[in-house]
Amino acid sequence: MSKKFLILLFTLFALSLILYLLWPSDESRIRKLFKEGSKAIEKEDLDAVMSKVSFNYRDEYGMTYLYVKESMKSVFRQMSDIRIEYENLKIKVNDKNATADMDVRVLATIGNNTGYILGDLAKPAHLRFTLEKERAKWLVTKTEGLPFENLLYTLSDAFNAFSYLLCTLSTKHNYRFPYSIYGEAEFLSYSNGNLFHETFS
Repeated sequence: MSKKFLILLFTLFALSLILYLLWPSDESRIRKLFKEGSKAIEKEDLDAVMSKVSFNYRDEYGMTYLYVKESMKSVFRQMSDIRIEYENLKIKVNDKNATADMDVRVLATIGNNTGYILGDLAKPAHLRFTLEKERAKWLVTKTEGLPFENLLYTLSDAFNAFSYLLCTLSTKHNYRFPYSIYGEAEFLSYSNGNLFHETFS
């Protein structure tokens, strides 16, 4: 075995070891996702927040990518000085799927009042995120533990009431059914056989 071959073999081994040590693991990438996502929410950077969410997002409350985006818009309009604290992050990776559990506290200002909107000093909220690896990038596809139940029941009631209204009126006209989420004027609109959701600041 020649000396040159031994040097080449050693070099390849060294490069492989360096790549292994420096290349970020799936767990470190997921930790980075939550760190960057938290900072994006604090900065009220909607595009940066949604870049961490999969287009295939759907949770047990029926929230989709678009609903999450609209909800975050409303949150940013209503709140300021958002601060996120999370701890006890536990990540489990299984091939292209992963879960992340954490304890979270969110502090924000609404009008002249500042306080916890998720969790509190004594007891944080426990959240679980489901993630999928899409094109070598980890994205959130589901969230569990958020207090969305009342919000979504309100939205569901609005849709049901509006659907009933459509059954009793001619579909040749346009209609708008008002309801309220986050204290804003919102409407379900029907036009030419299509149903739309509109928000007005």
